[in-house]
Amino acid sequence: MADPLDLGTLLIAYGLIRILQAIGLVYVWRIHRKYVPARNWAIGSVMIASGALLIASRSQFSSASTIIAGNLFTFTGIFVFNAGVVQACMGKVPWRVGSALIITALVAQAWFTVWAPLLAARIVVLTCVIVICNGYAAASALRAPRGPLRGTQSIIAVLLILQASTSLISAAVAVQSQPTSILESAATQSLFVIFAMAIAFLLAFALATLTSQRITTLFEATINHMNHGVAMFDDKQKLIICNDRYGQLYGLTSEQVRPGTSLQEIKSNRVSNGIYAGDDPDDYRLDRAAPETVRSELRHLNDGRSIAVSHRPIPSGGWVTTHEDVTDRQRAEAKIAFMARHDLLTGLANRAFLLQKLGRGVRGLDARSRPVQGGQ
Repeated sequence: MADPLDLGTLLIAYGLIRILQAIGLVYVWRIHRKYVPARNWAIGSVMIASGALLIASRSQFSSASTIIAGNLFTFTGIFVFNAGVVQACMGKVPWRVGSALIITALVAQAWFTVWAPLLAARIVVLTCVIVICNGYAAASALRAPRGPLRGTQSIIAVLLILQASTSLISAAVAVQSQPTSILESAATQSLFVIFAMAIAFLLAFALATLTSQRITTLFEATINHMNHGVAMFDDKQKLIICNDRYGQLYGLTSEQVRPGTSLQEIKSNRVSNGIYAGDDPDDYRLDRAAPETVRSELRHLNDGRSIAVSHRPIPSGGWVTTHEDVTDRQRAEAKIAFMARHDLLTGLANRAFLLQKLGRGVRGLDARSRPVQGGQ
């Protein structure tokens, strides 16, 4: 029968687990530098790993300040990490309560390290900080507003609860005075450490997924509130993404503009709806030319509308295109131009229009008469 895991082994394993978690979350922060929760996840994980390794690496000649410094890093990291989770779930971070918790826990650790050395008490204090912070963050994740991120937030809550549970088990093992630990065999102890590593990895993965989903949700919300139709095609002329307005302009259903639909299929559906540019639908359907440079054009559709279309190639291949219905604008401009040159009551040309026509006629006569006079 193997002896229970001692505190040093648990702290080293805990520190290594947090290092692996920190590596993943630092990468997430590197990609999304302006996302505050990702920054807090990365900083918190690094501080927890540093504190745990600092405590575990101490020797009998180390001073109590080493233990206290390690606890300061660990407690602060736990709170900052979970504060990032709360922020990502649109919850309110209790900074004052959290600061008071850290100070209280640090004083307790100092007391049980210097004045009344007691290993079991120090383990209980550490476990309480983990359980309180993880529990609050998990509750915030479960109370998060409903939406496309709710599923991932629920998974994060479950993982936080499991992580707190492993801390409780570790504390129970570390303070066990009899060789009747719940982790009696070496194989069981190894599985426990692997299980804790898996939770840390899954939590980092879930947080990275939550960040990606947030960016995607914000992007979709932004383009779907635009007045322009926006679509992106890859180098194989297949649709990557488009907003709702793009389909509305041409009477296309969401199924007809789902990602992966080819440009050829979209054109065929537009011809079927009678909404296309040009006189010959077959020529329009078979035109597969992809824009190689930035290009803008005005297209007059068969239903009488005018669409301003802009194409912009992207470096990876393919292009982004925007479509704006300018029919009303063109009609308004034409009406203003008509009103400027015609009488509003009779509809006949006014004096300004007449003078303009006369001026053009005179200039035309002068241009035709000059070569004749030069020849004479």
